[in-house]
Amino acid sequence: MIADPAAALDRIFAPWSAPDAPGASVALLKGGEVVVHRCYGAASIEHGLPTAPDGRFHVASITKTFCAAALVRLANEGRVSLDDAIRAHVPELRTPGPISLRRLLSMTSGLRDSGEVMRLRGVWYRQPRTMQDQIDLLCAQSGMSFPTGERFIYTNVNFMLATRVIERVTGMGFEAHLRQAFLDPLGMTDTLLREDDELVVPRLATPYVPQPGGPPTLGRWAFGFGGAGSMVSSVADLARWLAFLRATPDLLGPMRERAMLNDGTPVNYGLGLQIRRWRGLTVLGHGGSLPGWRAYAALVPDRDMGLVLLTNRDDVDPDTKVREILDAVLGGEIPDPHPHAAAAIRAHPAAVPAIDGLYFDQGSGEVLRLQAKEGRIEGEKLGIVHQFTPDAHGDGFADAWPLMPARLRLEPAADGGRPTAHLWYAGQTGAYAPLETVASPDLADLVGTYANAELRSEVVISNRGGQMHVHYGPAFHGASGAPAIAVAPDVFWVRVTTPGLRYEHAVRFRRDGGRVTAVVISSDRVKDVPFDRVSP
Repeated sequence: MIADPAAALDRIFAPWSAPDAPGASVALLKGGEVVVHRCYGAASIEHGLPTAPDGRFHVASITKTFCAAALVRLANEGRVSLDDAIRAHVPELRTPGPISLRRLLSMTSGLRDSGEVMRLRGVWYRQPRTMQDQIDLLCAQSGMSFPTGERFIYTNVNFMLATRVIERVTGMGFEAHLRQAFLDPLGMTDTLLREDDELVVPRLATPYVPQPGGPPTLGRWAFGFGGAGSMVSSVADLARWLAFLRATPDLLGPMRERAMLNDGTPVNYGLGLQIRRWRGLTVLGHGGSLPGWRAYAALVPDRDMGLVLLTNRDDVDPDTKVREILDAVLGGEIPDPHPHAAAAIRAHPAAVPAIDGLYFDQGSGEVLRLQAKEGRIEGEKLGIVHQFTPDAHGDGFADAWPLMPARLRLEPAADGGRPTAHLWYAGQTGAYAPLETVASPDLADLVGTYANAELRSEVVISNRGGQMHVHYGPAFHGASGAPAIAVAPDVFWVRVTTPGLRYEHAVRFRRDGGRVTAVVISSDRVKDVPFDRVSP
């Protein structure tokens, strides 16, 4: 670590230091001890309260590390096996085939994400739904996004089910078990579960969602996430947690072992823990995101350091900030050059502006955006952005810091036009052809109502001034619908970019004998959810 890491943090977070803007609390650890803790900006803009060292924040999906550690400890004690089928503990689940607890904790179960399925019911974060509501919805379904172990897809419902398993095995509520197993012994007095945003918690910062050209709005949600993401904590408490994991190999060891897909391909996730490489260093951690909250906690075993980043602002990518912090505070201790600099040196001949634009995979209906940037390629699929740098061992590109492992290869076009983009994406493969301008389709035979009995939901397709509009759920409200862009015959792209409400969907229509019989919807966290036509 450099001689003055505090000054490096101050430079990074200077734009967040204004007293009338949301801020952050950041700590660096060395040898399991906090060596720097800095606070920036406001915990409450309306009350003029600065971010304080003992401030609390929602840490969202960092909760998953606690949930996974609890289940691994129960397995170490012989009270459960990670290879148990989930239905041994949750027999009400109806999905086909055995799914092990290990597959839950490694995000390779194939189960549909509960939040995304709720969106397809017209429900989103501002409408109250408990964790049990989401488990009940999952247990009403027999469909899955993909066969277990075939792909990696980040899915919150995996950890909701893990929460329920812990409760049934221990006979205790999830928070009570965490308190007995970890929180009380470690002195983590600032940490608790907050299942919705109505519970008053002392010293909790206010979450903000910046709005273009105006003041921020409050980050709101009303979903219960249990062990998937309901935790409130502080920098000091999460530093204790990192120090504990560092010193407890019988937990950290299994958690940091990369999961394998059925074909033997490793992914960048273990058991409730992201395992990433940055410039030659292994980074073990987890990020978290809720409206108005962003967080990250990580260990860097190669340098025996750790870091905690907690913010109450929605306009930050914690992954980018973590890498920026590592670059700044480790300096010459990082063995490899920055991948962007390396890309400029070994610039791939295909990474030129001529490739810029949208690409479309006929099989999945998904759209990929590519843009050349100084020898590398920025790719975005269903709202997830990758920085693809040239692969030193081949003719393709790979992301140097992916949660969703991704590899890209460009196949030149015979006519010299834009190439075909071949994308391997955490087990999903696709051939993305250049997306050209599509003539306005005839919407007459697409308009109608489509239903999914298991979800007890509808999708209503309408024609609004010549543009297709997709509305989800039986009860109307504006945020449950969006316009759709035609990308191919019977294939449309829904892209919502409203701050705090961003999502993308691939929408495909199925026909039988020329007649439209169903619409199938995919996002980054659910795949191929069918709705059968019921009218007209």
